[in-house]
Amino acid sequence: IIPLEWLNTPVFGFINIHASLLPRWRGAAPVQRAIESNDKSSGITIMKMNEGLDEGPIIASQEIAINSETNGQSLIEQISHDSCSLLYKNLEKYLKGMLSPIDQNHEKSTYASKINKNESRLNWNLDAETLEQKIRAFYPYPATWFSYKGKRYKVLKAKISSLVGESGKILQIPLIIGCKKNSLEILEIQAEGKKAQTIEQFLLGNSQFEMNSYISND
Repeated sequence: IIPLEWLNTPVFGFINIHASLLPRWRGAAPVQRAIESNDKSSGITIMKMNEGLDEGPIIASQEIAINSETNGQSLIEQISHDSCSLLYKNLEKYLKGMLSPIDQNHEKSTYASKINKNESRLNWNLDAETLEQKIRAFYPYPATWFSYKGKRYKVLKAKISSLVGESGKILQIPLIIGCKKNSLEILEIQAEGKKAQTIEQFLLGNSQFEMNSYISND
């Protein structure tokens, strides 16, 4: 947040690049919240800053599709790449008075709260779809995780499985874990203090996961 006396100093104000299609997802974590909420698109907004949090009028915007393979890293990389050309195409027009900033529709705003690390623990009492979206959203940071037999494991990639079983129960090895609805098949995992591995690579040297045992949410 920049003080008003600073905002009013430059002739054309302060220009900001924001990683969402404002007014959706104002705040600290717009990329992650868009994926986590199963949005079908995100984007870039170039805006003139005001005293509010991401509330300034819009100079230009660009939509970016989100699909089932999109994760936090890939979306941030695309936004970072595309925002340069979007700014280049529109900044001179704005400075020449060829573009007039358009006020946001504040009634349609949503807030992308800062990610709390406690959010990243996987809760098997949720639907598999919800967990899969969270895994993609929080990759690579802070990354989702679970605890099993006193050890912590990050889940870096997973997919929804149609197998049905109790929440938190290991239904199949390679690793499929029951959820409130359907189940989650772990594809890429990282043991605490170790490097990331595919689940097949990981299980070659780790046999502690047992069929029909449970992964607790506590």
